[in-house]
Amino acid sequence: MPKVPKELEKAILSLPVKDKDKMLLKLVAKSELLIQQLNFQLLEDESDLKEKREEIKSTILRVSNVQRYARLDDDGYARFEWANYQPCKSNKR
Repeated sequence: MPKVPKELEKAILSLPVKDKDKMLLKLVAKSELLIQQLNFQLLEDESDLKEKREEIKSTILRVSNVQRYARLDDDGYARFEWANYQPCKSNKR
């Protein structure tokens, strides 16, 4: 990450709050990762964490259930043995 020169840093810090807010929002909008981080840090609470945990658990169970019945053929492609497949009992997809 490039370092901001001291002179530029001082100039930015001396800008009016309204201008800094506009610049900040423009910068944040350019990075999906930054948007996710700020959303997590500023907006989510303990109940959101429980929900995310359940979503991840459901995804892991669904993927592991599918992988259990997948077999790679000689070309490296997955082939499924659908006769034995039993879908995960989950409300969410």
